[in-house]
Amino acid sequence: MTIQTRYEKNGSGSTITAKLGYVYSGSTYWGSTFTQSNNTTKKQEWLRSSWNTQCYTTSGLLSVTGQGQFQTPTASC
Repeated sequence: MTIQTRYEKNGSGSTITAKLGYVYSGSTYWGSTFTQSNNTTKKQEWLRSSWNTQCYTTSGLLSVTGQGQFQTPTASC
């Protein structure tokens, strides 16, 4: 199974430095750091073979340098 997190940056404002991640079964996982300008979308996908037998609630994460961390609503199986 896969999980995908994505962030769409619209409108004005400066370029950000950020990373996407997720929380699964109480553990946090992060992708690589990237920069993003306006009117672009960044996404990250992870493959987890253990999801075939285990189901835990999962939340997407966005960490923006200098602005903090943001979390999506929780998804469940």
